[in-house]
Formats: sequence, structure tokens, C-alpha cells
Amino acid sequence: MQYLLFFYIARIYGSEALGIFSTCFTILLISSVFGKLGLDTSIVKFIAQLKALKKEHYIIKTYFSGFKAVLLSGFIVAFIIYLLSGSLSKLFFNNNGSQQNIKLVSYALFAFVLLGFNSEFLRGLKKITLYSLFQ
Repeated sequence: MQYLLFFYIARIYGSEALGIFSTCFTILLISSVFGKLGLDTSIVKFIAQLKALKKEHYIIKTYFSGFKAVLLSGFIVAFIIYLLSGSLSKLFFNNNGSQQNIKLVSYALFAFVLLGFNSEFLRGLKKITLYSLFQ
């Protein structure tokens, strides 16, 4: 699916737009690793264990503990990307004109981090169909 998207962007908007999109998408993916703090991976393990032990009341506590941490860290990383948008634009694009693109990445980062955490939570609950939709 991603290949089709890249093909579409290159065909309709040109190679320069594809390069900008690819760079911004890479910034999004790398910064989301810091925003999730690895909690998206650990929530799968903890939720699956709690479900197997039939401790449903701890599942919600565990989820909200992780969610609060990811919410805070996602906001902090997105804010840092927003503040550094000018520097990142100069670094990656050799100009300040693409600063808006980096700012858009910071907006998307917050949602991307939360979506990733929640989809892994669904995976831990073994709701694979829902997990696949959000993945």
C-alpha cells in the first residue's frame, strides 16, 4: 500500500514532493520511537499476561498508566519537533521554506504516537481485527 502511495505522490506531484514527503515521514517514524518510550511494545506483554491471569481490573489500570506516560512523552516530543522545525528544515531541506512541513509532522506525531499505543493495546487484548485496522 505504501508503494502505491509513493507512486501516486511521485506521479501527481513530482519527485521533489516525494522527497519532501519521504523525509517528513522518516522524521515522523524516528521521533515516534521516542514519543512511545517503548510502552507500545510492553503494553502487549502486560495486557496479555493480565488477561491470561483473568485480572481484568488491572488491565484498565495498566492501560491508563501507560496512556498517561505516552500522552505526556508524545506531547513533549511533538513540542520539541515543533520548536526545532526551523533547524530541521535547514538541516534536511537546506531552506526555511519547508518549516511548515516539519510543523505538520509535529502535529501528526502526537496522534501517531497515541494511535500506535492504542493499537498495541488492542493487540494485547487479542483483538487482532481491530488491531489490524489501526495498524
